[in-house]
Amino acid sequence: MRKDGYKILLGAKNKKFKICQDVLTGENYPDGGVVHRIPELVCRICSREPESGCLFNVLRDETESNNLASSQVELFAELLNRVDELQKSIFSPNRGSKDTRACRVAEEKYGGYWGPFL
Repeated sequence: MRKDGYKILLGAKNKKFKICQDVLTGENYPDGGVVHRIPELVCRICSREPESGCLFNVLRDETESNNLASSQVELFAELLNRVDELQKSIFSPNRGSKDTRACRVAEEKYGGYWGPFL
């Protein structure tokens, strides 16, 4: 969720709010803008609490290094409320259960790679 140059990140509760990002940013990327790359995968906890939440000013902090969630509590709460509001209208159908046959086929038939399954 973004607003006025600020961006909130929120990890999934069932993954303990952990988010991992390969950060690649740029004003006009991929259209030739300046690209900023953090060389390693960045993992952080982005929960619903300001103390462990994730809020960034992406206009001033392209690499999302300066977490503002605990210092901009009202803005963090505002964006979090907007996320909650939008979630009410998200279509999320029941997609059934996991099918372990896909893993077996990938392992046996395709040498560990995903391939055509059905």
